[in-house]
Amino acid sequence: MPGMNGLSLQKRLQEMRVDLPIVFISGSVDIPTAFQAIKDGAVEFLQKPYPQQQLVDAIHKALRLARA
Repeated sequence: MPGMNGLSLQKRLQEMRVDLPIVFISGSVDIPTAFQAIKDGAVEFLQKPYPQQQLVDAIHKALRLARA
């Protein structure tokens, strides 16, 4: 994403009052970034490569939260 990282996008969506569950996927993750994403409401933070089932489970969790 040119000019914006995932945390910036998450913050911008919150400012716009867009209430969507977020699953972060990153190829280069560090603990402070993952912690901040979860602290700010992300459902999951997956690091590439990840098992397909882990993504499926994260999406199901996000959908359950969206319906609640």
